[in-house]
Amino acid sequence: MSSAGELTGKGRRVQDLRDAGITDEPGHDAPLALAAKPRPIPEREVVLPEVEALWRAVSTPAEIGHWYYEIATRRMWATESYFSLLGFEPGEVTLDLAWLRARLHPEDRAATIAAMEALLDDRSARFEIDYRLACKDGRWKWFHACGRKLRPSESQPGRLICGSLTDIDARMSAEVRLAQALAEVEEARMRAEEGEALLRTSASAGRIAHWRLVCGDAPGWAPDDAYHLLGYEPGEVPATLKGLRALIHPEDLPATMFDMAEVIEGRATVFQREHRLRHHDGSYHWYRTVGRRIERDALGLAPLLTGAHIDIDELKRSESRTAEMAQALQIAHDTIDAVAQNSPGALFEFRWGGSRPIFAFFTRQMARLLGVDAADLRASSDTYFRYVPPEDAAEVRAAYARSCVALERVEFRHRVEHPTKGRIWLHVDANPVARADGSVAWFGKIMDITAPLEMEHRAASAAAEVAAAHAQLSTISNLVQVGLFEWRQFPDGHSAFAYANDHLCDMIGVARTRIDRLTNGFVDLLPARERAACIARREACAKTLSVWQMRMRLSHPRRGPVWLAGSATPRIEADGTLVWTGALHDITNDVRREEELQQAHRLSEEMRAENERQALHDGLTGLPNRRYYDRFVKELQMRARHAVGPGGALIRLDLDHFKHINDTLGHPAGDAVLRHVAEVLRAHLRPGDLAARIGGDEFSLVLAPEEAGGDLRAAARSRAEAIRTRIAVPFEIDGRPLRLTASFGIAYAADLTGTEDDLQIWADAALYRAKESGRNRIEVFTGTVAAEIRSAWQLSVAFRAALENDEFVPFFQPQICARTGNLVGVEALVRWRHPTLGLLRPGQFMPVAEQLRLVPELDRIVMQKSAPVLERWREKGLIVPRISFNVSSGHLHDPEVLCAAQRMAGGETRVAFELVESILVEEESETFRRHLEAIRALGIDIEIDDFGSGHASILGLMQIAPTALKIDRRIVAPIVEDPGARRMVKMIVDLATSQNVRTVAEGVETAEQARLLREMGCDVLQGFLYAEPLDEAELPRHLRAMVWYHDPLEEPAPAADPAARRSA
Repeated sequence: MSSAGELTGKGRRVQDLRDAGITDEPGHDAPLALAAKPRPIPEREVVLPEVEALWRAVSTPAEIGHWYYEIATRRMWATESYFSLLGFEPGEVTLDLAWLRARLHPEDRAATIAAMEALLDDRSARFEIDYRLACKDGRWKWFHACGRKLRPSESQPGRLICGSLTDIDARMSAEVRLAQALAEVEEARMRAEEGEALLRTSASAGRIAHWRLVCGDAPGWAPDDAYHLLGYEPGEVPATLKGLRALIHPEDLPATMFDMAEVIEGRATVFQREHRLRHHDGSYHWYRTVGRRIERDALGLAPLLTGAHIDIDELKRSESRTAEMAQALQIAHDTIDAVAQNSPGALFEFRWGGSRPIFAFFTRQMARLLGVDAADLRASSDTYFRYVPPEDAAEVRAAYARSCVALERVEFRHRVEHPTKGRIWLHVDANPVARADGSVAWFGKIMDITAPLEMEHRAASAAAEVAAAHAQLSTISNLVQVGLFEWRQFPDGHSAFAYANDHLCDMIGVARTRIDRLTNGFVDLLPARERAACIARREACAKTLSVWQMRMRLSHPRRGPVWLAGSATPRIEADGTLVWTGALHDITNDVRREEELQQAHRLSEEMRAENERQALHDGLTGLPNRRYYDRFVKELQMRARHAVGPGGALIRLDLDHFKHINDTLGHPAGDAVLRHVAEVLRAHLRPGDLAARIGGDEFSLVLAPEEAGGDLRAAARSRAEAIRTRIAVPFEIDGRPLRLTASFGIAYAADLTGTEDDLQIWADAALYRAKESGRNRIEVFTGTVAAEIRSAWQLSVAFRAALENDEFVPFFQPQICARTGNLVGVEALVRWRHPTLGLLRPGQFMPVAEQLRLVPELDRIVMQKSAPVLERWREKGLIVPRISFNVSSGHLHDPEVLCAAQRMAGGETRVAFELVESILVEEESETFRRHLEAIRALGIDIEIDDFGSGHASILGLMQIAPTALKIDRRIVAPIVEDPGARRMVKMIVDLATSQNVRTVAEGVETAEQARLLREMGCDVLQGFLYAEPLDEAELPRHLRAMVWYHDPLEEPAPAADPAARRSA
């Protein structure tokens, strides 16, 4: 201002503007926030020297100048601070549009004039743009200019445009430096990715070292290039875990081996670790090691660990440079934050729409303006209204509510009864942004507008700063790894990129200075055969103004073939120009993953076909399986019906003490033994014979009828003797000598037409006789063996009589909480009260029950007799929390069993069905799963018995979703002496815990076993340590006697001799 109250230039007094009754146009924000109607102005407000002083105090530190343009007269004037920003003294130059146009930078002139013309023609509600002006000293400086129209009252002609000019040169310089730093970071990252891509495609050149290890002590494999990459000769370092361990840097060894152990032990399937490996010359280099566990249970083989070492030395150096760039970025961020914290007024982000409204961000000035503690404001948005009058608080909330619905800018003023300053007025201006989670965020500013003139100037400053905040947000959005563009197709046929960010130029491999040479957009970059389809798609979208989306394959000048996904929205401007605004994404990695998935699908299909082929063969030995064997025998019998009395012979073979091999040498050794036996059988086959693996360590050899005059019975024994002799020859497994023996059972029939299943039963009986007679023998089915079968038949008759005479009764074995020692349940077990032999345990009669297929009948008897026992116990004050029954899978849907279980489940005792683990493998039908769901619907739990004795899969376990796993007593028995058994128990407990399933340990006989099981996290203990199975009368007495038993480490007197324990 050149004089008190006078604006520099050919302007008028501020009070003249007030007297003119100038107000905001409808729908426009007033830059000076003048009142909609004239109001009386107190005498103290007209003192223009004071106003000028205030204006200078606000504008000069903030580097803001104000300007005005009268449309009718084309007069223009400005404040002193406006000329000071350009280096001129007030009155040194005459301010008009021609003078301003001459000082505009040539590159900014067209856009600036267009923006002002849009405001003058009412095509835009406001004028806002960043441009460069020539200062007095000849330097170009960046400014942010904004302005809006004010309309006069109806009695006053003419219009006035009011605006501000803000010095943003420092900010633009910082943005340029920041963009350069980010470009360097991106370039470093791209170099690292380019190096990785070259490594992946140049494995044969020695940049990737593939390897394969066996989960155990067996040697793995690595190609020669893997050794050469580290400077070794092939085989110089053993391809084993021990060999790999010797190469890893000592500082990296613990973490690397831990991750690898997780995969080896089955707790994870993949791993990835960056570490250093020692080269032959002794130097260490960085590698990224990736690996995956490949299960081979179906083949009976140990799992594989396969992966690769990828040289990442260059990547590590790039990461170091990236860290330096990130530090520079952090410094820039801190600078921007310091600017925000020290800017006039308070900036904030207010969110509404979630569980409660919050101030997600605010500068410290906001708490000072409200007179509250910043921590209180951060904790609750209600703190904002602590000193706001209730009527004002209601208007503020209503304004936010309207803005939330309409997503329109919110602007209001309200009072604050400040605790130290008294009453002050605050002006709030914020823009809403809808968030993806459905909430709305307002970004805005609060200004102290207590003084009327300061209120007007701060309103304009707030608008400028909010715009600057939005510009900053736009700058930050440029950091996203997306190529943004605007491409224009003009009516005269030519086209040009109006905008393209750095990411776009980098993605397509075209420099920014050359991008305008792409006269047909991205089509020029496509392979010739794909251009027509791209043009057709673009033209179709242009006709309907629909979104254009397409995948494109380009040949990048540095990275080779790349895949990009493009999308753009077309719009037509008034002059007919078609404008495409869109983005490009680099999807090269996504396409590569899709190709890998397709390859995996093809491999899966091949595996499925192979599985179908192997459905009739044993996966471990390659021999026909039980299904193939049964089919072969039936076909042999059918062929016999068309011949004259053809005979046949069957040899059953069972390895002696095979379980001992698995327990001592491990399952891989057992698998090797089975494969060895299979090879022996193959070597002794002749045309027409069949060797099959029936299950476990049991094999069958079917001999075809001999030629006329041949002695098939003698041939069968001779063949069995030859096989037994060959099996007995010592051989080695992993360098350890091993000697095998086997037991053989032979059955012969002169005529197969009437044998049905007799031949197999006879061979089984002969095999049983061979094993009972000391093993490593050959037994032929004879009259003696037949007598034994008759004895078994007599037992089966007695068994049926026992069912009719109701001689089977339930016994109950307690289940004890491992942590508290309290009774948590009982297991119901069957006993036979034989009229002459006394009380028989299951081991003495269950084989007969299994042969007669009457095990489900025993299950039903035990369940039906247990229900009244529970009621009688309950009457005596004994409430059993839980009772479990052994139920066969084929009996799950028996109505009598379900009704008996449902009656018990309806009381205070929880009922559970125990299913053997083999069900997880054998029962996979939809009917079986429906039966399980029906049982659960009745309130009955499902438990898996003898867990760990079979080959159940985790997937099968998840599908059944049992409430408990009962650990097989054969696993529990050796845990005190055998670390492997302890690890097995711990793995089962961890597996159950991960699925929220209880664990019950069976066969607990010593206090030391109980202590170890409790420490490993087992929930429930069951065994002779606590009690043997007891009848209805004995169990309550025993439980009362157990009151003394609190210390699991103090072993009570044994309930029975060890032999009795093992047979329970």
